[in-house]
Amino acid sequence: SPLRGEELILFLSRLHPKKGLDYLADAFAIVAARRPDVRLVVAGPDDGAEKDFDSRIAAAKLQDRVDRVGPLYGADKLAALSNASLFVLPSRQEGFSVAILEALACGTPVVISDQCHFPEVAEAGAGKVVSLDARAIAKAMLQFLEDPTARQDASEKARALAAQYTWDRIAKKALELYGRPRLAILANSLPPYRIALHRRIVNEIPGVRLFSLFTHAKSNAPWEIDPPAEIEPVSFTHLRPLQQGKAIIRWIDQNRPSAVIVNGYNDAARMQVLSYCHRNKVPVMLWGDSNIRGDRATGVKAMIKSRIVRRAVRLSDLVLPCGSLGQQYFEKYGADPKRIIWMPYEPDYELIRTINEEQIEQVRRRFNLAAGRRRLVYSGRLIGVKRVDLLLKAFEQISPKRSDWDLVIVGGGPLTRELQDSVPANLAQRVTWTGFLDDQQTVSAIYRACDVLVHPADIEPWALVINEAAAAGMAIIASDAVGAAAELVRDGVNGRIFPAGDLDRLIAAVLEFSDAATLAGYKAASAGVLDAWRTRADPVQAVRQVLKTASVGYDGNRD
Repeated sequence: SPLRGEELILFLSRLHPKKGLDYLADAFAIVAARRPDVRLVVAGPDDGAEKDFDSRIAAAKLQDRVDRVGPLYGADKLAALSNASLFVLPSRQEGFSVAILEALACGTPVVISDQCHFPEVAEAGAGKVVSLDARAIAKAMLQFLEDPTARQDASEKARALAAQYTWDRIAKKALELYGRPRLAILANSLPPYRIALHRRIVNEIPGVRLFSLFTHAKSNAPWEIDPPAEIEPVSFTHLRPLQQGKAIIRWIDQNRPSAVIVNGYNDAARMQVLSYCHRNKVPVMLWGDSNIRGDRATGVKAMIKSRIVRRAVRLSDLVLPCGSLGQQYFEKYGADPKRIIWMPYEPDYELIRTINEEQIEQVRRRFNLAAGRRRLVYSGRLIGVKRVDLLLKAFEQISPKRSDWDLVIVGGGPLTRELQDSVPANLAQRVTWTGFLDDQQTVSAIYRACDVLVHPADIEPWALVINEAAAAGMAIIASDAVGAAAELVRDGVNGRIFPAGDLDRLIAAVLEFSDAATLAGYKAASAGVLDAWRTRADPVQAVRQVLKTASVGYDGNRD
């Protein structure tokens, strides 16, 4: 029972940065100021977030109001859940949380983030689903703490919601699912942008069951993400590359998807899958972000590449490039324009749109982004072909004329130290290096705190950061090698495209776009450019066309 007549708020999970303990600490400080009868119980093993959480609690002078009890199991865990007034999980990323379900089953109202992907909680009235914002989390907790009637009502609804997850109901749901046509998408990994797209497919085409097959535990960036259960992830990461192709084919043979979308063609497993599907008349589509500007192989490499790409195109029923430069690329290797559908990569636009002023202010404080300054930003890996060196040279040249402008570099990579060392001492305080950030909300908030995104790559198949920048209302400068720039940068409207590697043209673009008289217009135009692009090339609409080609109707019925 509550200690000394106090109300207990319970957090029960591993203490990992993605679980949102920083938001919880800040939210509890707000709650504690209004409710001296409330304690916070934090249960779970440390997984990297303990030190930061403790320091936040100490800064708020709340050590005597917080109990860290370590991991709880069995009867102890159930007792904690049952005795808590509220269960809180402000996670940044969550698949299907068993802890949330256990709290509901114990009749404990829950306050969770919208990144827990459990909207049924709010729909059933069993708790609150809030944005990742300390004030919003605190407000939800206080609403329950200060209204015992509402809390009791939520408690009853929590048990009712948990009852929907019994084995009988799960079995019934499984029968419904297995009766639906199936779509399998095979990709390297499941980074945030792919998860966001797969969730859109699930939500907007409910008549089709989606399976998300992936072969790599991580992409070229070290994202720490648990893919949500709703996109039905199927991992082949435990297998060696030479084993993956056979294992995926066995999965296709056993699960018999109505259509398979294969992302990429540059390994044996994918070519095996394309060949198997073609041979066995399983509709198969080739999806890739390659673009004609990056097609620079010569000699023997060009000959080998041509053979591989042409074979992949021949084996595919449809080819799904991201945009116009991708279409030119695949047409070069034999793709029939009538069998091409644009299926661009896209970020979680809703997440970017809903970033609020408090989150923007938090990143300003975290990275010492001074108020009243204008900012260029680069976001991506720090490797040679991205040409961050070119951007640093351009910034050095324009800095005397633009003394109120700074540069923010978001990302990490093997060239980090070399690039940092290349910055002149007199400019060091005007260049901020954030390192790699695996929290998409933080990255999006940085965009909103900046003005112009610059992407100077020599080779860049797509560049999702261009989509993100447009969604954040930024002006954009990109080289003509960037696939997304061909669609989302209208020269002289919301951005400027310069020839890859041309330092003088990059300097001219930065000077133009950092002029206060013209900047606001360029930034404002990005929203319209993005809206036009999304109308023209919607990946979910592309999936509908894929299913139509596979003779599966939009409602999940065979034509």
